[in-house]
Amino acid sequence: MAVRRVMPQGFRGGGPGGGRQRFVSISSDPKPLAGDISTATIQLLFLAGGNPRIYGKALLGAARTMVDPQFLATYMARAENRAIVQKYPNLLLSRGGTTEFTEAMGRGGLLRRGPLRVAGKALEPFQRGWEGSIDIAGIEMAKSLDHLATDAGRIQDLGQFINEFRGLTSSSRLGVSTLHRQVETATVLAPRYNRAIASLMFDVTRGGLRGRLARNHMARGVTALMLMSMAISYSRGEDLDDILAHMNPNSRKFMTWEVGGQNIGPGSKVRSVVKLWGAVIDDPQSLGDTSVGWGKAEFITNPLIRFIRGVSSPAVSTSWDLITGKDFIGDPTRDGLLSFSKTIARRFIPIWMQTAALEGGSVADRAIRGAAEFGGLRSFPVNIIANLSQEFEGEIEPYFDIETTADKREVKGQRQSRIQFRKTNPEIEAKLFILGQVSTLRSKSRGRRAARDLIIEHDILSFDIDPEQIEIWEKELGPLTDIVPSADEPPEDLEQLAPFLGGSVLPESDEPGPITVSNENVPATWDEVSQRFSSGDLQALDRVWNESGELSSGEETRLRAVFEDFPLGQTNFNVWLKRTLRQAQANAAVQVARV
Repeated sequence: MAVRRVMPQGFRGGGPGGGRQRFVSISSDPKPLAGDISTATIQLLFLAGGNPRIYGKALLGAARTMVDPQFLATYMARAENRAIVQKYPNLLLSRGGTTEFTEAMGRGGLLRRGPLRVAGKALEPFQRGWEGSIDIAGIEMAKSLDHLATDAGRIQDLGQFINEFRGLTSSSRLGVSTLHRQVETATVLAPRYNRAIASLMFDVTRGGLRGRLARNHMARGVTALMLMSMAISYSRGEDLDDILAHMNPNSRKFMTWEVGGQNIGPGSKVRSVVKLWGAVIDDPQSLGDTSVGWGKAEFITNPLIRFIRGVSSPAVSTSWDLITGKDFIGDPTRDGLLSFSKTIARRFIPIWMQTAALEGGSVADRAIRGAAEFGGLRSFPVNIIANLSQEFEGEIEPYFDIETTADKREVKGQRQSRIQFRKTNPEIEAKLFILGQVSTLRSKSRGRRAARDLIIEHDILSFDIDPEQIEIWEKELGPLTDIVPSADEPPEDLEQLAPFLGGSVLPESDEPGPITVSNENVPATWDEVSQRFSSGDLQALDRVWNESGELSSGEETRLRAVFEDFPLGQTNFNVWLKRTLRQAQANAAVQVARV
């Protein structure tokens, strides 16, 4: 059993989808304008690496088109641009709402009728910007590659490549029947965009001009994205493992970085397909799972089914959400009037407005997500439990390998039951408990201590945790506010620290609740340790303790050296940093105040 396929229950947001479909239903044909500036990071993302000069022209053209309704017409009227349009009859242009992304804004479209005209008027600048960037990119690409169009066949290939590279295609020109197009429209999100990307990726494997252009431009685009990923990671002080994780399709960090408690990164259909391949290669057995996400306890683990749900049309997706009781990322859809109303409202609101108005978090969280989505990026809250599930995978797998019946265990020669395994492995049980795989701690106080250490080490309480899971934790651990003592209060859990501070620990109890410590006769151990700290180190500690900040690589190296000399009975650096050392400082402060 692949442990990562057991999705932890009771945690909200940032689930396997991690960023929902961008095109929400504000159109009679459900493929609408999103009211954002997403072409730079979706349709034209790989153009940034394939041809940065044209990419810059397209973005500048989008900005000018948004503020000047006549700019695109003036650009198209230039003699050299008219000549290109005439030479490439299959080159698709998007003016006037002729594509699936802006057709609601075209003549006779839904946003040109009745009271919806008000919304249509507000969205006009975004329509012009989208069409301006797509059309300018297409014409400029044709001009730059025109020397390759030496005969009718190559003209056709070059035009089709440019269409696909911008995410455009014409189903009717490809000979797709009207009935087939209607079925696609009813079931698939942006079917022509998906067909264009599928064709582009297929072209990478073919010969001829289209194949060579597809390989060259995609290679340059992917290389540019990888270099960008490395630059971002390096500027954030990440180590080599983290840098590589951002380029690993099977990692939750793939092309995603944490910003203000939110995961943010570029999207595009190419990324989704690469992510799908990575999941299938890593766990091919998951393709046999047929779960579709019924109720609270079941999650979609088959990456292909998850991909299909992600590209389903708004009608299919909404039906799926309501039938199964939760949406693509696991939030409830019909457990009350509020969730039901949100489920319906999302189909009529651009995604960047959804995440700012309808999803949780602080004002800052909503602003970060909204701004990212407005720019076409993927954005969703950090799911600390899902991240830890991947991190703990290898350690907790032996638990799931144990059979649940005595007969099966005897056949496999397994001597311990799962309960016995938990009793003798408190650290693993604590991980299972934090992940929501078990709701009690059979290893008693040892498991509780390990669970507290995990909460502190990973700063779990700073993330959005389901209240139901908080209740389960508190039944075993006591009030979670007691786990991390504030700097101006006496420390409450000094069992490992007490021998070094001279405090006497009360006898261990199997009842939940914090461990108490006598604070009498405590030597100045903090004074001894603090002699090793520079003013910069003390500022780093203050940032970690009081601002939930992170250490730079240099700060961590220096503090690890102190940890080696003064472990204070602790073997885990992160627990030493966030709890043991802080408790030592707080305890010393208390003693000074009492003198």
